[in-house]
Amino acid sequence: MKKFYMSLVAMFFATTMFAQAPEGKTHYFYKIESSDHLESKVYFYDETYKAIAFENMDGINGVQLRDTLTYDEQGNCIRTATYQLMDQGWIWAHYCDYTYNENGQRLTRKNYNSYGGSEFTLGGTYTYFYDENGNNYYWELEFGGGLFQKCNRTFDANGNCIEEIGEQEGWDGWEPSWKTNWTYNSDNRMTSATYYYWMGTMWYNDQREVMTYDAEGNCVNYKRYAGSNITEEQKFSFDHNINFDETIFPANPEDKWPTFYTSNNVPTKAEVWAADESWQLLYIYDNNYYYETLPSTSVEESNSTAQVYPNPVKNVLNIESTEHNFVNIYNSLGSLIYSATIENNLSIDFSNYAKGIYFVNLQGDNNVTKKIVVE
Repeated sequence: MKKFYMSLVAMFFATTMFAQAPEGKTHYFYKIESSDHLESKVYFYDETYKAIAFENMDGINGVQLRDTLTYDEQGNCIRTATYQLMDQGWIWAHYCDYTYNENGQRLTRKNYNSYGGSEFTLGGTYTYFYDENGNNYYWELEFGGGLFQKCNRTFDANGNCIEEIGEQEGWDGWEPSWKTNWTYNSDNRMTSATYYYWMGTMWYNDQREVMTYDAEGNCVNYKRYAGSNITEEQKFSFDHNINFDETIFPANPEDKWPTFYTSNNVPTKAEVWAADESWQLLYIYDNNYYYETLPSTSVEESNSTAQVYPNPVKNVLNIESTEHNFVNIYNSLGSLIYSATIENNLSIDFSNYAKGIYFVNLQGDNNVTKKIVVE
């Protein structure tokens, strides 16, 4: 499993060129962390800004889960694989494979599980069906050699799913199992989700979620109800200088935490509250969201007299400049790895950095970016 980890590092760092950022994108999301530092998730991107891995960490045991993502030539995620840290080391626990049609719509999902050995067993196969408008109106799950679940979904004129009804094979044939209803506002943003399960003769309302938006279209509040009681509440803050549609978010085919509700700006904090035994809401922690700016990929030509040497560099990089007072250094994925002030000259130890291409952005009277190679 050490080989797996080194391969992951190599995928992340060892790029041969700095790819153009996707058109219209200015930032990318790379981490979420609770304010008590007991839970976090960090994302890793390749040179085309597709998420290739993420790590789940807790403040006590460190990294406990790693997921990798694989894509086809069209950019569709075709596999997610999960590795879990056990007493004997890192274990490949399970994976999911996906297929798509020519429109990029998912056709199948198959999950495979390992039960302690090197062999993987097929858990189930989901198959998805679409109408002429591209809406996923029906899916079914095959499990144990036969059809196990099926689900019909209804959409409004705007393409929003407003209801799904699931059935499951029982002792006496097919019977209702669950139902979900969704509502939306005039901007087609989800305002509620109500969950039901079948009790033999009628639907029973199990839980309900309610989302509230501000005048700018940002989801500022989320509540989860059990009956009339609030069990969880999240209060969101936003960076109004970063647009949601201009930000790269990782592929999430398994709908894993965190959930991003449709908004105009990106969230920076979610204040999390949960109910106690008497249904009183208590503050738990904040979830903080972190983003990186996508720097310009061009290396600027200028009349600057700044000297950045040696290039290639193995150990120490020297910067000499009287016209610049600050330096930012980015790796080939656009992540900021170093910042410092410059007072005529600066020496930076690169001996612990991975080999590859880096960009040295000098700021001052005449901003300039220089490309260096670390060997």
